[in-house]
Amino acid sequence: TPGSEAGGGKDGIDVYDDNHVFLILRIRPGSNPNFVRTHGVYVEGCCNLIDAIESYNNGGYGIQIYNGSDNTRAHDNIVRNCRLHNNGGSANPGGLTLNSGDNNIAYNNLIYNNINGGGGIDVSYSTTGTKIYNNTVYGNSAAGIAVNNQGGRPTQNTELKNNIVYGNSTDIANNGINTLHATNMCQASSAYCAVVGNPAFVDV
Repeated sequence: TPGSEAGGGKDGIDVYDDNHVFLILRIRPGSNPNFVRTHGVYVEGCCNLIDAIESYNNGGYGIQIYNGSDNTRAHDNIVRNCRLHNNGGSANPGGLTLNSGDNNIAYNNLIYNNINGGGGIDVSYSTTGTKIYNNTVYGNSAAGIAVNNQGGRPTQNTELKNNIVYGNSTDIANNGINTLHATNMCQASSAYCAVVGNPAFVDV
C-alpha cells in the first residue's frame, strides 16, 4: 500500500511468491527481542518490484533477495529508488543483498551508514546476471559493493555500472566470475572504478 509503514514482526515484509509490487513504504524493525536478525523486506520469489522503500535500523538487511531452499527461485526482482540505512549488526548484514537467483536488478538506490560490519550491496550465492546500476553507496562499515563467489555454482556476469561508492571500508570487492564494470566513481583507485574522487555530498 503506498505510504504505509511496516514493522513489529520478525521481518517487516516476507514475500514467498511472485509478481508483487511494494511501493512507498517505511519499514522499521520489529519489537520482539527474540527476533534479532530481522530484515526489512525478505523476498524469496520472483518478478517482484520494490520501489521507493525506506528500510532502516534492522538487525539484518534492509532488503534481502534470497531463497535458501532453491538457489534459482528468487530471480528477476527489481529494487529501485529505495533508501536503506543504519541496518546491520546480526552476523554483519547491511543494506541490500541480491542472492541465489538470476537477473535481479538494483538501481537508483541510496544505501548508507549500515553499521556493525554491515555493507552496502552484496551479490552472492550462485547468482548470474545481477545488475547494479546508478546507486549511491556511502559510509558503510564493510564493502560498499561486494560480489562474492559462494553457493552451489559461481556468482557470474554481475554488472556494476554508474555507481557512486564512497567512504566505505572498501569501495568494491569482487570475487565473482566475469564481473563487468563501467563508469563507477570511488574514493580509491581500483580495477572496478573508472573515476576517483569526492562526490561532495551536501545535506539538504
